[in-house]
Amino acid sequence: MDITSLHYFRELTKDFNMTKTAARLYISPQTLSNHIQRLEQYYGTPLFSRKPALALTVAGEFVLSFAQEMEKENTKLRDILADIGQSERGVMRFGATVSRGKYLVTHLLPKFYERYPKIQVQFFSNNTQRLEQMVHDGELDFAVTIDGAKTVELMRTQFMADQVYLCVPDNLLAQYYGDEEARAVKERSRDGAVIQDFTKLPFSILANRLGERMSDFFMREGCAPNVYFTGDYAYQPFAIATAGIAACYGTYMCMVENKDTLGPNLNIFPLMSQGNFVYQYVSFAWNKSRKPPAHVQYFLELLQQDAASMKHAELTRIVDD
Repeated sequence: MDITSLHYFRELTKDFNMTKTAARLYISPQTLSNHIQRLEQYYGTPLFSRKPALALTVAGEFVLSFAQEMEKENTKLRDILADIGQSERGVMRFGATVSRGKYLVTHLLPKFYERYPKIQVQFFSNNTQRLEQMVHDGELDFAVTIDGAKTVELMRTQFMADQVYLCVPDNLLAQYYGDEEARAVKERSRDGAVIQDFTKLPFSILANRLGERMSDFFMREGCAPNVYFTGDYAYQPFAIATAGIAACYGTYMCMVENKDTLGPNLNIFPLMSQGNFVYQYVSFAWNKSRKPPAHVQYFLELLQQDAASMKHAELTRIVDD
């Protein structure tokens, strides 16, 4: 029994498919099968039942639990040794949504590599819920996530208030409100838009944690959005808004990274509620059972510095009549 075999065993339990798992691990199915057989010989019992489909045996369930704990302990040991070596070498695994990941990789990694050129960075994109689970399971060192969940196993440092904007196609304002009222709505919204001024419009809604928070926002404001489209990725509502089909919302960071899809026909207003701007709060999340090594703490410092320097007012845009 060795750590590699346990790692391959754990990876197989994610797919329960030898061919798929082997391809993901860049090894042959036979190599993967050999590692599983080695573990079964070591423990003296089958870990998988093969028919009608691959599944864990009762013994396999116990070995999986052990493999998960061992991987966590191995990661903790690696962090300790990295700190002893002043974090000059090692691996940093982190995740974020696609848009936030693009921003972080573009803006922060160059600065990170100036201090830690020998750290190998492994980036994973997914939604916040999945990323938090990966941090919990020890698959990631940390993740940049949207606040909302109360996962007790995770520690969070909030580093950014990501301002929320409305993107409203100019043609829709005229279509649903008429030219005169559309001009009045735009002027009222120049320094901050209230959602009650846009309830006649069709909307695109995100099916993620921001979408959940915005659904709560609509409810608190006493509005039920007329939903035309629901999607998982920020670029989709922006593209639909640019096509003049539906209004949408987005955060500053996502809009900056999707600016190429924001057409000139879009009015962009900062969203307000009860006289205050609306924000989506973003955190650095890690497993509380682990002490972040020095290079991970430095990445958090970069996040905090970058968030403090962001300017939001530049996104506001009013389409001329």
